[in-house]
Amino acid sequence: PLVRRRRAGQIIRTAVGSYRRRPGAFIAVGLVYLPVTLIVSAIAALAAQPPAARRFFELTDDVVQTRVASAHLLGALASIVAYVAVNATVAALYVLPTEGEPRAVSDAIRDAWRNRRPIAIGFVRAAGVVIGLAITIVGIPWAIRQLIRYQFMPQVVVLEGRDGRAALARSTDLVRGRWWYIAFMMAMFNVLIAVSVLVIGLLLLIVLSGVPFWLYTVFIAFVYAFVVPLAAVAQTLLYGDSVAHHEDPEAP
Repeated sequence: PLVRRRRAGQIIRTAVGSYRRRPGAFIAVGLVYLPVTLIVSAIAALAAQPPAARRFFELTDDVVQTRVASAHLLGALASIVAYVAVNATVAALYVLPTEGEPRAVSDAIRDAWRNRRPIAIGFVRAAGVVIGLAITIVGIPWAIRQLIRYQFMPQVVVLEGRDGRAALARSTDLVRGRWWYIAFMMAMFNVLIAVSVLVIGLLLLIVLSGVPFWLYTVFIAFVYAFVVPLAAVAQTLLYGDSVAHHEDPEAP
């Protein structure tokens, strides 16, 4: 069952076990990174071309550098959106039966798609709060606090049927009193993603040294497709642990 008290090690073992039992289904969900990467890579490639950039944008000395930096920022934002989408879909997939995997994957995708509006509203509201606090510089600690508090928004929307605003409030309640533990677990999940992509990316650079940049980004997208669903499963299990703790704080 999803809602159950689990220690950190149990969450990791259960996530790995769930992934090993349904690798095709979780990787199929993770492939959402492929179109996102292709689109962002195309934008970055266009932004890096001085003639095209200068024709499309105003002539300034640093227009190319500005557009490249903006493209990378757009890429980071797109990756975050894809990560939220994967989390929502994995949460829906986790509670579906394992029989008939193609049907389960399509049902999970449809479930996440049906909830696209509350997920989008929750994401925009969360991003507005976190970014708004972060740009003040002095508000960075509060931005980090809110970032952790909002982590369970996709799971709450999909599994509890709440709207975006209510999902943020519910996620905040689930994190309350466990902020440091949730922050540690989420940091560990993201380190797993970052290290895996970095190591495999460096290996690909060596093996595929002559391939075009756009093709290299496609390979990186496949790496994300393998790694991110595992982190999403672990985050969904962490949500289940938080729900169980919220219902009975005294339970072991």
